[in-house]
Amino acid sequence: MMTICDVYKSVKQPEAYLYVDRVDGLTKVPDALLKKFANPTVALSFTLSEGKKFARTDAETVKSSLTEQGYYLQMPPVIVGELGRKKI
Repeated sequence: MMTICDVYKSVKQPEAYLYVDRVDGLTKVPDALLKKFANPTVALSFTLSEGKKFARTDAETVKSSLTEQGYYLQMPPVIVGELGRKKI
């Protein structure tokens, strides 16, 4: 079965993205997470195909997350700064 994936971006949190199956939309995303995203808007849509690589994950991880919890959340990378402290 072909999965069309919609990717929503957050206006509150740059580089945070929420991947969902187009059929389900945002219905399976917990309300608390939707509130943190504050009016998520579609950034892009694509067909999720086996073996597809993304900048920070892969198709198998996204597909598994969509099946298990109904969405995949991609957070911004954590940057380690001076003396190993995390910069947020």
